Amino acid sequence: MNLTKCSNGHFYDADRYDSCPHCNGSGSNQVLTVTENFPGGNNVETIADPDVIKGTDTSSLVDVINGANNSSVSSITDDQKTIGFFSTGTPDTLEPVVGWLVCIQGKHYGEDFRLITGRNFVGRSPAMEVCLSGDNFISREKHLIIVFEPKQNTFIVQPGDSKELSYLNDNVILQTLELKAYDVLSMGNSKFLFVPFCTEDNNWSKYANEE
Repeated sequence: MNLTKCSNGHFYDADRYDSCPHCNGSGSNQVLTVTENFPGGNNVETIADPDVIKGTDTSSLVDVINGANNSSVSSITDDQKTIGFFSTGTPDTLEPVVGWLVCIQGKHYGEDFRLITGRNFVGRSPAMEVCLSGDNFISREKHLIIVFEPKQNTFIVQPGDSKELSYLNDNVILQTLELKAYDVLSMGNSKFLFVPFCTEDNNWSKYANEE
């Protein structure tokens, strides 16, 4: 190798090139100079072989990005999206309400809790029909049971499995008692006003007959 330095400070092999290929070269003959760092090399600037460069399979960043944008991945449709499901409240999915408990004292003050036909278990668990999670003095499951009997349109209240006591109008509930409009139920640190929807004069069978 006949290493020669041109007037611009580039080193090239004079045995292969008549003049500095970096200064005069173009197109396929253009070469690049690189700096080699190795012990004793003293940062020598050498010529990268055009044939080696030409044989290297490289892609520009733009080509990579364009390739990703034009990839064959199928487009995502609405059917493939994750969608939260919430009850629509339609008659097919929602039990008709028969009454409410309205909190008049305690953590749930101002909230109402719907009652449905049959047994309504009251407790802090989300599995309960009436979930009172805000009052830690109410048992997690079956603190109290409120029943609506549709044939007689009657509401009754029963003690649950809890060792804690509940009260109907300040009277302890130790057995099955009839629940009447605007009675007050006390349990834990909370009080609830009972508001019926179904009565002798108003019930869902009445509206079903009107359809």
